[in-house]
Amino acid sequence: MSRARMRAGGSVSAVAALALSAMGLAALPASAEETDELTKPASSQEQTTTSGEVDETSTTKDSTEPSEQSDATEEDDAEADADAPSDDAADSTDHDADAESDEPTEGASTDDGTEPSNAETAEIAALDESPEPQAEDDPITLDIIAISDFHGHLENAPQLDNMVKAIEADNPDYTGFVGNGDLVGGSAYVSAIAEDVPTMDILGQMGLQNSSAGNHEFDKGYRDFEDRIVPASNYPYTAANVQGMDADTEIKPYVIEAYGSGDSEVKVAYVGAVTNQLPTLVSPGGIDGLTIESPVAAVNEEAKDLKESGEADVVIAMIHETLGTSKQVGPDVDAVVAGHTHQIAESTTDSGAPAIETGQYGSSFGHITVTVDGADVSAEAQVTKVPEMYCEGDPAWNAEKPEDRPSEDQLVENAEICEAYLTAVEEAEELGKDPVGEIVGGADQGTNNGSDLGANRGTEMTGGNLIAQAFYEYSQGMSIKADFGIMNPGGVRASIDGNGDGTVTKGESFTAQPFGNDFATVDITGAQVYKMLEQQWADESTQTSRPMLALGLSDSISFTYDADADFGSHIKQVFINNELVDPDSSDLYTVASNQFLLAGGDGFTVFEDGKNYNATGLIDNEVFNDFLADASPHTVDYSQRNIAITGEDALYLGTTATVDFKSLSMTYTGKEQPLPETVDVSLVNVEDAPIQARAIPDAVASGTADIDNTVTPDLNETGQAAVDLEIPADLEEGEYALVVEAGTTVFQIPGVTVEEEPAPTPTPTDEPSTDPSDGGTGQPSDGSTTQPGKDLPYTGASVAGFVVVALLLVTAGGVLVARRKADQA
Repeated sequence: MSRARMRAGGSVSAVAALALSAMGLAALPASAEETDELTKPASSQEQTTTSGEVDETSTTKDSTEPSEQSDATEEDDAEADADAPSDDAADSTDHDADAESDEPTEGASTDDGTEPSNAETAEIAALDESPEPQAEDDPITLDIIAISDFHGHLENAPQLDNMVKAIEADNPDYTGFVGNGDLVGGSAYVSAIAEDVPTMDILGQMGLQNSSAGNHEFDKGYRDFEDRIVPASNYPYTAANVQGMDADTEIKPYVIEAYGSGDSEVKVAYVGAVTNQLPTLVSPGGIDGLTIESPVAAVNEEAKDLKESGEADVVIAMIHETLGTSKQVGPDVDAVVAGHTHQIAESTTDSGAPAIETGQYGSSFGHITVTVDGADVSAEAQVTKVPEMYCEGDPAWNAEKPEDRPSEDQLVENAEICEAYLTAVEEAEELGKDPVGEIVGGADQGTNNGSDLGANRGTEMTGGNLIAQAFYEYSQGMSIKADFGIMNPGGVRASIDGNGDGTVTKGESFTAQPFGNDFATVDITGAQVYKMLEQQWADESTQTSRPMLALGLSDSISFTYDADADFGSHIKQVFINNELVDPDSSDLYTVASNQFLLAGGDGFTVFEDGKNYNATGLIDNEVFNDFLADASPHTVDYSQRNIAITGEDALYLGTTATVDFKSLSMTYTGKEQPLPETVDVSLVNVEDAPIQARAIPDAVASGTADIDNTVTPDLNETGQAAVDLEIPADLEEGEYALVVEAGTTVFQIPGVTVEEEPAPTPTPTDEPSTDPSDGGTGQPSDGSTTQPGKDLPYTGASVAGFVVVALLLVTAGGVLVARRKADQA
C-alpha cells in the first residue's frame, strides 16, 4: 500500500505507517541498569527483548517530543505511585545505546531527503503489499499491542489508534489490543470532568479487547468499579489476585481471546493482576472486605492451570505492578506486561520470556510478537513511541501563526476517533474555562530528566507545596486551625497553571488535582510528626512502590535530614511555625490534607493512630480553588521545605570543616523559577540567628560553594554542594547557629557546637613479647595470663582514650533549621 493510498484510505495515516515502518524512530530502550527497573524516559533507541536471548543491537534516530498535553504524571501511582525498591533488583539486561545503525539502501530516500535504512525500506515495502493470510502449516505470528496507565489522556488516542490500525492492517486476523490498568482514574481533565465516560467510549471504539485492573479503577471503591466502570466499558476487566468481590462480577481472573480460525486458531489467555499495594493506594473503606493476594503467585497459578488444561496456547501476564516484581512470574507465562510506575523498561523473566513496562498516557505502547509453531511458543517485545500527531480542528492544529502549526504529515486522519476526542474537548472546555485565580511563577511537578513531569515523586516540588499551603491557609478560617498542611505527591497530576499564562482555570486546577477527596484534619503528636516524615522513605512497614514519596508541605513546617541514614533515622530536626519540635513530644499538632492521605494512604500509616479526625465534607480541589480565589495573585514559593546536611557536628577551633548539603534545589525549572547556583553558609552567634529576618548577621565564619543541580532520579537529593568553613582558632567555644542560604531558601540550624578538636585516640602499642630474653613477661606454662602474685600485664590500651571517645559521642551538636518564610514579592 503506497503512502498516497494510505492517506486516501483514511484508516492509517502516512505518518503512523512511516513511523511504524521506521521502527528505529519509535522504539524505546531498556534500562542499562535495572537495579529497580525504574528506567529512563522515552528516548529514540530501538531495543528488542526476545525469549531466551537479548538483541544488543540498537538503532538510534532523532526522537519526537511528546505533546505538552501529556506532560503531567500520575499519582498513582500513588496514588502510589508507583516504583519498586528492593524486589526490583533483579538481573540487569545491558543494551548498547551506541550500536551502529543499518546501512542505507542505494537509490531510496525519505521525505526529508535522507536515505532510509535497509530495515526501513523493507518495512515500507511490506506496507505497500496486501497482507497474505498465514498458512495453516506455517508458524503463526501474533501481534499484541499493550498500553498501561492511560489515565484518560485522550489527546493521545487518535495517534495511538493510527499505530494500532497500522499493525492490525499488516496482520489482520492475529492482532490484539489490550490494556494493563489505570485506563481511567487520576485522569486528564478532558476525561475526568465527565467521570471518564469519554475514555471508556473511545477505547471501546479503538477496539480494546480487555484490560487488567489497576489501582485507579478502585479509586471510588470496588462497588463503583463493578457497578459503573465495568458496565460503561466495552471491554472486560481482569484481576486474578483480588478475592471477595461479588460472585457474579464481570471482573474475572483472565480473558481468553481467539485469533484466527480452524487449524490456525490460537487461544491467548490474558491473566490480569493488580499491585498488592492496593490497600495503601485507595481509601481503605472502599475495598473493605477484599483480599489482595500476591500478583505473581496468582498469575502463576492461573497460567499453570491454563496451560495444563489446554484452555490456552499462549499466556500473557498483564500485571499492574513494577517490572521488577512482575517479571518474577514462572515458566508458564509467555510474556509479561508491567505497569503502575509509568516507566519504560524492558527485561526478561527467569525462563527467558520478555517482560516490558510500556510507559504512560498512550504516548507509547508495548508491541509483543508471539510465534506459535505447534506446541512451541516464543515471544519478543519492545516499547514503541507514538509519534506526535494532531486531529484537524484541535487547538494545536488551528494555531494562528503558520509556523506554529504541525506539519501536514502530523495530521491524524481517523475521523471517527478524532471526532470523539474533539467532542470531549469541547464539552470539557465549556465546563472548565472559568478562571479560578492567578499565580505568579509556576507550580509544577518533579522530574527525573527535565521533561517527564510527575515521574519523580521522591522530590520536593512547587505544585505539591502550593496545594499543601492551600490546605493550611484555608484551615485558618475554620474552627479547627491546622498547624501545617501536607499533600501526597501522586495526587498532583499536572502543573497547576498548565499553559503558563498566569491564570488558573477550573480545568487546569482539576487536571492537577482530580481525585475529589474530602478535605480533612487530624491531630498527631510531635513524635508522630517525625514518624510521618520518616515514612516518606520506602520500607516494608510503609509504601514500597517507590524509593521515596516526598510530601508537599506548607511553609509552616520544615525539617533537616540525613540522606544516607537507615530507615528510621533520616529525620534530624523538625520545626513547626519556627519552633523546634521535640522528637519525643506528646503535644498534638493538627494536620490538614485530603482524606486519602489522612486515612493512611501511600503507606503513611502514622495517621491511623491520629486523634480527632474531622472530615469537613468539602472537596479538596474546591478548597484549593477557594484559597486561590482569595489569595490571587499568589506568588509561588520556590523555597525548599527541607535540606539534607552532614558535617555540621564536627566544627573544631582552628580547623577547616566541610559541611555537605543535598536537596537545595527543585528538579524542574519552570516559569520564573530559576534554580539556585550557589549556597552561602554563615556561622553566627545564636542570639543573632535570623529566624524571620532576611538579612544575614555578621558571621564568625563563612563559606560559599557552587551547587550541582544534576537531578537525582526518584529521590530528594537534587541540589548538592560541599562548603568549607574555616573556624578561627581564637573563637570562643560554645553553641552557634548555621545559616544556609541558597536562592530563596534560607535555613537556620541552631545548637551547632564549636570546641577544641579532641586529641586523637592513642593507638595500642605492640603486643608484649613472649621471648624472655627481651624482658617480656612471657606466658606461664599453665596457661594463665599472669604469674602468681604478679600484677595484670600491660595491654597497650589507654583508659584516657576511651574516655575521650565517650565524651565525643555524648557531645554531638544538634541541628536544624527553621526555614525562613522568604519574601514573596
